[in-house]
Amino acid sequence: MNDYTLEENARGYMGERWDFPKTDLIKNLKRLGISEGDFVLDVGCGGGWSTECVLTFNPARVVGVDYSEPMIKIARECVEDERAEFIQGDISSLVLDQEFDQAVSEDVFHHLDDVAGALNSVYNLLKEGGGFFFNWSGYFRGDELISNYFQRIVSYEARKRGMSLSFPDQSGGKFNRKELKELIGDTCFDIKHIKMKPRKVKGEDLRDHHHDFWEEAYPHLMDSFQNERIVREIGLAVRKKTSKFLKKGRTLGFKSNYWLVKA
Repeated sequence: MNDYTLEENARGYMGERWDFPKTDLIKNLKRLGISEGDFVLDVGCGGGWSTECVLTFNPARVVGVDYSEPMIKIARECVEDERAEFIQGDISSLVLDQEFDQAVSEDVFHHLDDVAGALNSVYNLLKEGGGFFFNWSGYFRGDELISNYFQRIVSYEARKRGMSLSFPDQSGGKFNRKELKELIGDTCFDIKHIKMKPRKVKGEDLRDHHHDFWEEAYPHLMDSFQNERIVREIGLAVRKKTSKFLKKGRTLGFKSNYWLVKA
């Protein structure tokens, strides 16, 4: 994960983020039920992209919180709306002198070290009956990671040629889905709805991952085999199996959306 406490990284990321389509988040916020005049908390607001989505529902106020001071600076520059306020802070231990009708967190929770602390902070800041939408955009433990997919092919092809290769485990994820649901329950939130969206791999994305992985794997394979022909054979096998992967439309995990209510 990039360090967005560095202004260069924060501005580089937000330069791309502003181009992301807002349709999905706005659709998810409709299900949350933000009403005109609501006070809304935007958890991990970054440079204000998600805050702009919230503002389309005409709330009375939106308070965006992010741990990164450069992100807060960008949000204040880019979101020109007097209803929006931005605060630097750690959501895992956040205390504010106001309550909120609704809370939102887009593409944040899978990055957090203290998910339970963040859930408790949001719960404590919501009014009774307040809603909270967040998504889990990272991998859950046990999901198939793209890098593992390539590693398995390379390891298999190496074994066929009498060589045992091992790679670091990248099975991914702090939680599996059941554990996250239990954690949500421990905070006393009621789960109103869960929707899982398959993470389909686009051809060019998988090819990019293949290129990056092969750049790392190639020197390792050459050290092991000391034979350019064998290494190229393995590379060709990876490429062929990648092609089959694409044709089958394989899914690598899911993007999971959660709508919660403060009981």
